[in-house]
Amino acid sequence: MGSLLFNSLGTSLLATVLALGLGFAAALFASALPARAQRTILVLAIIAMALPPFAVANCWLHYLGATGVWRHWLPIDLFSIWGVAWILALMFWPITFAAAWSAWRTLDSAHFDAEPALCGASLVRWLLFPVARDVIAAVAVLTFALALNQFSVPAIFQVKVLPVEFWIRFSTNLDAGKALAACWPLILIPFAAWLLLRRTQVSWPSLEGHANTNRFRHHLGRPLFVLTTIISVLVIGLSVAVPLWQLLASPRTWRELPQVFRAITPATVNTFVFAAAAASIAVVAGLCLWRLRLGGLLWILFLTPGVLLSVAIIWLFNRSMLEVIYRSTAIVVIALCLRYAGPVWALVRRAFITVDRSVLEAATLDGLRGWALVRHVYLPHAAPVLFAAWYIAYLLCLWDVETLALLYPPGAETLALRVFNLLHYGHMAQVNALCIILLGLALAPGLLYVLLCHRVFGATPCRTFTYKRHAAAMTPESDGSG
Repeated sequence: MGSLLFNSLGTSLLATVLALGLGFAAALFASALPARAQRTILVLAIIAMALPPFAVANCWLHYLGATGVWRHWLPIDLFSIWGVAWILALMFWPITFAAAWSAWRTLDSAHFDAEPALCGASLVRWLLFPVARDVIAAVAVLTFALALNQFSVPAIFQVKVLPVEFWIRFSTNLDAGKALAACWPLILIPFAAWLLLRRTQVSWPSLEGHANTNRFRHHLGRPLFVLTTIISVLVIGLSVAVPLWQLLASPRTWRELPQVFRAITPATVNTFVFAAAAASIAVVAGLCLWRLRLGGLLWILFLTPGVLLSVAIIWLFNRSMLEVIYRSTAIVVIALCLRYAGPVWALVRRAFITVDRSVLEAATLDGLRGWALVRHVYLPHAAPVLFAAWYIAYLLCLWDVETLALLYPPGAETLALRVFNLLHYGHMAQVNALCIILLGLALAPGLLYVLLCHRVFGATPCRTFTYKRHAAAMTPESDGSG
C-alpha cells in the first residue's frame, strides 16, 4: 500500500509541476504574440488536450520504448514514474495555459503604464502571477486530481498506481470491499479536490481582451521572451507535432486502415452512438439543473477515477429489478453520462448566468415565461457554448477506457477499449489505424457544425439576441428624454 500511494502521489505531483511550468511558459509566450498567432497557439493547445491518451502513449512507445527508433540516441526509461509524469504533463499543460492566458487578457495598458520599469521576472512576480494566482491554484488541484485518476497511461507503461491496482484487484477477485480497502485514497481525494475547486472562480478562455501585445512583449523582455519561445516550441512539438506525425506518416498504417475499418465496423458504430447519446443526455441534464448550485456535486463524479465509478454503478444496477438495464448497452451510456456531466453542467450554467439582464427584463415584460423564455433569450445566447459542452463530453466519451473497462456488456466494445487491449501486444500499425478512425469520429461533428454555421450565418458562429432591440429601447439614450 505504501509503495502504491508513493507511486500515485509522486507521479501526480511530478506531472502537475511539469504541466504548470510548461503551461505557464506557453501562456507567457502566447500573450506576447499578435491576436492571430494567439488563436493559433490556442488551437494547438486544444489539439494537444484532445488527443487520446493511448495515441500519445503509442507514439512514445514507438520512439522511446524498449525497441524504439530513438532509443539509441535517447536512452530514456519511459516505464517509470518520471516517464509517466512526462507524458501526463504533455497531455495536461493546455489546462494551465488556457487558465493563465485567459486571466492575463483582462489586463489593459494602464496596468503597464502604472510602473514602466516593471519588466522581465519582476513583471511576472509582481503583476502576472498575482493576477493569475487563484486560477493557477485551482488548475493545480484539477491537474493533480486528473493525473492521480489517470488509468490508461500508467497501465500501458506498467507503473503501479492506485487506479490500476484497484482495477486489477477487482477484476481478479470481484471483491469491491477489499479493492477499496487497498485503494482508499481514491475515495477521499476527489472530495478534497471538489471542496478546493468550488471556492475558486475561473474565467473561461476568451478571444476578447484589451492588453496591448506589443507592450506586453516589451515589458516581458527579450531574454524571457526567447526562453518562453523555446519552451513553447518544444512542448507544442512534443505534444502535438510528434504524435500526429507518428500517427499519420507511416505508410503501413494507411495500408492497414481499410482492413481494420472493415473488421471493427460494429465497434465504430458503438463508439459513436454511445458518445453522442451520453453527451446529449449530459447537456439536457445541464439545461435542467443549471439553476441549482448542488449541480456542482456532479464534479465529484468527474474527479472520481473511472474504475471506482464503474464499480459503484455495478453495485447499484446489478439487481433483479434493474437487470434489463444492467445487461444492455444502456448501462454504458449511463456510466459515460454520469462521468462527464460535471463539466457540461459548469459550461451550461456559465452560459446561462451571463445572459444580459436587460434582455431578460425586456423579454419578461413582453410576457415570456418558461420554454418561450429559454427559446428566444437563453438559447440564442448559449447555443455556441451548448455545442462546445456537448462536443467536449463527446470527445471525452470517445477516449474513455477506465469507466467502461469493467462495465461494458458483450457486444458493446468501443474503439478505445480495442486500442487499449491491442497496445499491450505491440500492434503498432493496427493501433494507429484505429486512432485515425477515432480522430475521424472526433472531427466529424466539429466540421459539420462549422459547415452549418457558414451555411446559415455566412460566417463563424455568432450570438443573436432576439430581444436586443427591446433592451436598447430601455436605455435612457433611446427613450427621447435627452
